Order: sequence, then structure tokens, then C-alpha cells
Amino acid sequence: MFIGQRNWHPFLEDTLNTMAKKGVKRAIGFPSAAHRCEASWERYVKAVEEAKRQIGGSAPIIDYVEPWFDHPLFIEAICERVNEVIKAPSPLVGEGWDGGHPPPSSSPTRGEEIMKAAWIFTAHSIPIAMAESAQYVQELERTAGLVAQKFGKKKWRLAYSSRSGRPEDPWLEPDVCDVIREEAARGIKKILFIPIGFIADHVEILFDLDIEAKEAADSAEYVIPCGCWQGIHENLMDSPPKTAGNDSPKRVIVIGGGVTGLAAAWRLTHHFQKSGLPLTLQLLESSPHLGGSLKSACREGFLLEMGADCFISEKPRGIELCRELGLESQLIGTRPEYRRSFILKQGKFHPIPEGFYLMGPSRTRPFLESGLLTWPGKFRAMLEPLIPSRPQTDETLASFVRRRFGKEMLDWMAQPLIAGIYGANPEALSLRATFPQFLDMERTYGSVIFGLKKRGGSTSSASGARYNLFVTLRDGMQKLTDTLAAKLGTSVVTSGARVKDIRHADGFWQVVKASGEILTADAVCVALPSYAAAELFQNLDPDLAGELAAIAYAPAATINFAFREMDVKRPLNGIGFVVPRKENRLVLGCTFIHHKFEGRAPKGFMLIRVFLGGVQNTDWMKESDEVVTQNVFAELKDWLQVTGNPMFTQLERYPRALPQYSVGHLTRILRVEERLFRHKGLALAGNWQYGVGIPDCIESGERAADALAAHLSRVAENAL
Repeated sequence: MFIGQRNWHPFLEDTLNTMAKKGVKRAIGFPSAAHRCEASWERYVKAVEEAKRQIGGSAPIIDYVEPWFDHPLFIEAICERVNEVIKAPSPLVGEGWDGGHPPPSSSPTRGEEIMKAAWIFTAHSIPIAMAESAQYVQELERTAGLVAQKFGKKKWRLAYSSRSGRPEDPWLEPDVCDVIREEAARGIKKILFIPIGFIADHVEILFDLDIEAKEAADSAEYVIPCGCWQGIHENLMDSPPKTAGNDSPKRVIVIGGGVTGLAAAWRLTHHFQKSGLPLTLQLLESSPHLGGSLKSACREGFLLEMGADCFISEKPRGIELCRELGLESQLIGTRPEYRRSFILKQGKFHPIPEGFYLMGPSRTRPFLESGLLTWPGKFRAMLEPLIPSRPQTDETLASFVRRRFGKEMLDWMAQPLIAGIYGANPEALSLRATFPQFLDMERTYGSVIFGLKKRGGSTSSASGARYNLFVTLRDGMQKLTDTLAAKLGTSVVTSGARVKDIRHADGFWQVVKASGEILTADAVCVALPSYAAAELFQNLDPDLAGELAAIAYAPAATINFAFREMDVKRPLNGIGFVVPRKENRLVLGCTFIHHKFEGRAPKGFMLIRVFLGGVQNTDWMKESDEVVTQNVFAELKDWLQVTGNPMFTQLERYPRALPQYSVGHLTRILRVEERLFRHKGLALAGNWQYGVGIPDCIESGERAADALAAHLSRVAENAL
């Protein structure tokens, strides 16, 4: 068990660092407030995610428990504290008793006095505006009602303490002290306070109730509050016992058959195999094709990739999943002799300097010898270590690069290298959501250049991208999703099944198919693009739908060109090149697939894959496939001095391919997660959350599966 705090030692970032150093890969996050609001949950979740971003790839994955305000053991813990007050040997102090002697035999018992007392459940007050955007009050009322019900107490009140902030801002009322005075005015002689807002004695209990409330009681003269502090309860973190006779299978539906949804389904099968709980699992995919944008095809001896052609091994879940599926022998890396790339500038291909990584150089001499920037541009970039750091706020990538390296570096190096990943406008792209390691370098070392030099290693000899970290599958990337689908089986996976609505009724989820068929489930994982998920939530939760729909997407397309080597007179001795926006060209980047991975083209032939799209270039979307292919070929013909026509071409369009991680993206995702907290048994996953790469998609699907498995396990245990 690890403890992290926002405002005191041990701070969350320190705790997460410790966990990473101890090799912790995944942990359950347990917010120590039973009742959810921005201050008690969302700020802590956000702080954890920000700390993880600062730490980088070694930070553990944190899966959060659902709100536990009505958990049976939590209610039991409070009830036991009430019982301790009832059964305490000394009598209540009150009217007619001096506190030092037992009451007359005709006096009521302590239990009778407690039941006659006014019961006041107390919790931390929060601003009304905050309360209106959460279920804080409703959850407090639910907790209080369940406790009162256990004792047959029909009348009780909810009061608040610890009011702070500006006097003019309205907070939740009534205040505890005001309640004491009101009860005194009504002739109530004894009050039982039951704090339910903290799981341990807290300064805001010890002061607000032990001191302030007592003073208020003294001023009322004959009203004596009797405290029932919850405190740490030894059973609070225990699991209820399991019953072997629970044979009712849990029904889970995964919507979306891309790599994210398939990974979620695969993870769910493993969870339920380990727990021994029976599971009925369905995966529904609207299109005939499983795997989303992962599409591979063999044609005339060439192996074509229409979507992602590889993934990065630095994020472990891609490699680990391949091993789980028995695909380890399929993994291959890039060809070492071609691990370099180029940037096109004014018709000339410039090698990316050794040691340059996305936006900064870790080696000085190769950078200064490059012809990509003018000497004034190079001089401005090398002044980066002298640029003062700024407070850590969300900043656009363009602003950060201009501020630290200058405009030339942005226009001719950073922009084209990053456009191939996100297809984004750097003037809108959130650096914190996409490349937080650079913010971390600025904060830790005061300089990106110093940070790159310190971290060295894999980046010191890189040329634009760390090609030694790129891996693919020998038979193509679709092999991954085909294997997942095959192992799940046709009894689980259904293609051509479009879902049009999701409802919640009678304690179950209802998934409405386009055919009109309604499927019932205990839990649902929606592994779709955010815009598609938004359509399903229009009726269930319009606010959630609005947040999801607000995430913009950029179009993209890939075109595979097969050439004879003799027809390309200007071949590049590298993996490919990128084209800066300032060149005003159709092509964003180009990969020489036959150089990148072995076995992609027959001997004597070349396979060149072109990438186009992004938010800054959408005119091509209006053109036919034939026109787009002709225009792209015209650019290749000019750049590479192609004399013959391609043997064949294959174009694949993705009208909404790349989610845009604009400034404020992480804040939006936290709002999505806050809305999701309200829907038990519902999970979301996709590349619009925390990363667009294949390992990111796998992790997203697995996080959703973990959350649903934990929820269903709790439901099963609590029902026994």
C-alpha cells in the first residue's frame, strides 16, 4: 500500500516515483473520501495523472475504485461506531445528570437516550456551484439514510462543517453550529453527531465538532452534543466473503472491434478466468472488418499496410500482448542499415541530424552542420539553454518550440516531424497531452537540450525518430487483431452489428442494435471514436455526449505505390522523409517500406507508402481517388525522379482518423471521466484519451476492462 497526498508529504508525485522505482506497473487508486465532488475526487485524479505525465513512461497505471459511499462495509463501519456510543458504560451527560454518577434506576437506558436524541450526520461543506455539478449531496444523503435505516431511525438531518472560501460565495448549509442552536430553540436536549465525510479523525472533525460545536452547545446551555467519530475501521478495506454457489454469469458487451475493443475483450476473458466468475461476453463491430485501421494485404509479392505499419516497443503493452498471443516470433525491427530519415526543403532532401529528437538536438555538431536552418536560425536554437523556464501550464507545441528554439526550428523541423504523428496544427496541439517529457525537461533541467543530453541513450544517435524502438509483425499488423479475434472466437465476436443506442433500465444496461434487437448486459465497454460514442450517449447523458463530440478529428489517407527499382532514379538511403507545411505540398510524409522492414517487397522492387491529411490540408478530401493518386504521384515523380509508372497503387481513406489533442485536452478527459463516474458498469476506451499509438490503444482497452471487472467483482461479492 502506498499513500500520496496533494497538499502535504508524501506528495503524489513522490509516491508515484517510489512506486515506479519499486517496479509497480499497475495499482488501484483509492480516494479516501467516500463522497464524490471536484474537491474530493477529480482534483486528486487530475493530480495523479499530472504526476504520471511528469514521471513519463515508467509511471504505474492507476485504476480507480468506484465511489463507495454506499458500500456495505462502509455503512457497517459507521454503524459500529454508533453502537459503541450506545453501548458505552458511562451515561450521557445531560439535563438532570452530573456525569460522575450513574443515573437513577428509573432513568432511561443509554440506548433509549441515543434513539431519542436528534441525529445529525455531518460532512465537509463545499461551494454550491461545485455541488450542483456532482452527486455529493445525494451520496451523503444515501449514506446517512442507510445508517439511519439500520437503527430504525426515521428522522435525521444533514449538516455541514468546515466552510471556507470567500464570504460572498454560497456554500452548502446548514452549518453544524446553526443546527445546534436551532435544535436548542426547539427544546431538543441531546444531539448525536455522526461524521460521515472522512474515514479517519481529521482536523476538520477535531476542531469543527470538538471545539466549535461544543462552544455552540455551551451557548445553548442545555443542549449537549455527543460525538460518534467514525475513525479508522479495521474492516473498511476488507472484501466481503465469496459464495461458491453464485453461478449466474456476468454479461458484458464490448462495442467496437478495433484493436482497443479487441484488447478490452481479451483482457476481460483473463480477468474472469482468474476470478472463477462465469462470463458471457459479446463484442459488436459495425463494419465487416475487424481491427479498425489495422489493415494488411498481400499483392503481387508485396505486403501492404493501409493503417499503422508498426508500433513503438518503449511502451510495453504492445510487445506484451504479442507475447500473450504467441506472436513473439513474428516481431521484427527496422533494418539497421537504413535507420535515418530526411526533411524536404525547397526540393532538397536534408538528413535529420544525428541526435535530433522531434524538436531538439542532443548533439551539437551534427545539428550545426545540417542545412535545414539558416545560421541565424541555428544560433537562436542553440540559445535554448539560456531561455528561462515558465510555470508548468498547458501550452501549444508551437508556442513552446518558438519560445525555446525559435521560429525556424518550428517551421522546418518540429512541425513536419510531429505532423506525421498527430496530423495536427502545432498552434493548437497540447504539449502536455502529447509530449509532456519536454515540459519535464524544462522543469527538471531548465533546458530541453540539457534534458536530451542527460537522458541520452536511445536518443543520442537518433535521426528524427528512434527507429531502433519500432517493431512490426512479419505477416503485417493485421496479424495482431486477426489473432485476437480468432482467440476470442465467433461466439464472442460479431461483425456487421451496428449499435444505435445505450440505455440503463432496471439495474441493467441495454444495448440497442440498428436491427432493433435489444441486448441486456451487466456492463458495457464502448471502444469507439469519441464522435461515435457521443452518438450513443445522446439520450443517456447529453453532457457526456457533448464532451465527447467536442473532440475534433483530422482526416488522413495512405497510398501504397509499387515501383521497379530501375524506375526511381533518386532513391534515398533511408526509411523516408517528411514535408514541412511551409512547402505547401499535398504529401505529409513518405516511407520506403522496403527499407524499413524486411520482406515487404520482392527483390528489385520498391514499396513506397505516402501519408497525407491533417487538419491543415483537407482539400484533397473533395477529390476522387484517381485524382488524389495522380496528384501525389506527380509530387513523387518530381522529388524522386521517377521515370516509369507504378506497377499498382492502393489508396485507403480515413475521413476522421486522428483525434486532435488540443490545449485543454486532459482537462476535457477528466470531465469525461467525472461524468463516467455516474454510470456504474460503463467504461470508455479509445485513442482519443491518452495516446494514439497501438500500445496506447491496447492500454486504454485494458484499463476499461480492468475497471469493469473490478466493478462486476464487487457487485457479485456484495450480492452474496
